[in-house]
Amino acid sequence: VRSVNANGTSLPSDGDISAVTLAAVPSRPQNFRQSDSTPTSIMFEWDPPGEDGGSTIIEYDVTGFAPDGKLISLRTFGERVCTYTWEPDSNNEDVLNIYLLNAGVRCRNKVGWSQKSTEMNARSRDADPPPPDRMNKRIREQNLKQQRALERLRAAIQGAEIAEADAERAARQPARLKKLMMEEAENSVMLAEHELEAAIAESEETGIKEMGVAQPREDIQARMTKERLRQKRGRRWGASKRGLQV
Repeated sequence: VRSVNANGTSLPSDGDISAVTLAAVPSRPQNFRQSDSTPTSIMFEWDPPGEDGGSTIIEYDVTGFAPDGKLISLRTFGERVCTYTWEPDSNNEDVLNIYLLNAGVRCRNKVGWSQKSTEMNARSRDADPPPPDRMNKRIREQNLKQQRALERLRAAIQGAEIAEADAERAARQPARLKKLMMEEAENSVMLAEHELEAAIAESEETGIKEMGVAQPREDIQARMTKERLRQKRGRRWGASKRGLQV
């Protein structure tokens, strides 16, 4: 570094230093495509992300919806190719009509997951086009479940933040008021933690974290809020030793 004033510029400072930027999540994988298919399998290939975030790519995750609306997730550890395969079933009329809708791939480094690549609809060899009405209905139903889960997460976070503020306020009250207020506040906090746990569980059941997109902000915030409440309860909300021991 050098300093500058009206009289001129100084000599460089002594000693050299090196600086390295912190790692970040990678950009999305590129050129996701169906490379081949058989009557019982679909093969995918893709190119690496343009930016790895300054950290080696650990794994890839190909996701899509099966005809029955089930979320399919295929993981590879470094390889940029994978195959979706199923067992033929003579009793299944759709055995030669297998689809993977909204298929795409994301990647992960040590920091976290990238966003999902451009999506596509894939089908097995000689398969008829997927029935759009049936497929769209199932995808809409899945999206609706996920939207409801996100709304429940938001409501749980809001309720937890209110309970947290009430508990901190109660902890600062005079001793003669603290006991009653802290008992009520603690009950509210425990109910809020329970609702956070239930909302997070519902989020996981709908597959939100496995959808191939960045982890929703609500899911992250709910988990952080739950942990923050647990830690503050352990520290008695900063209450003094006088009054109720929480």
